[in-house]
Amino acid sequence: MNFNYKPIPENLEIKKSDIHGLGLFAKQDFETGFVFGLSHLKISYITEWIRTPIGGFVNHSKLPNCVLVKRINWDKIVLIDLVAMVDIKNGDELTLKYSLEQ
Repeated sequence: MNFNYKPIPENLEIKKSDIHGLGLFAKQDFETGFVFGLSHLKISYITEWIRTPIGGFVNHSKLPNCVLVKRINWDKIVLIDLVAMVDIKNGDELTLKYSLEQ
């Protein structure tokens, strides 16, 4: 198990977004399928999804460059990663089509 959790990985940065408020931006090029890390989690006794800093700064787009993918789906906990669904260039904003229907 990896316990070297960083709220925002060194290869990403938070800055002003043209979409809305602040956004999450690439500080290098990424290939399709790159896993940025834990975005959301849900524990059975909590009714709301919990967003990590990665999940909290990803803005919505009708043409997203990332997708949410379940990493773990145990009876009591669900972990969701942010994954590049296309190649992402240095300086691009990471975006999702908002939906947690997993």
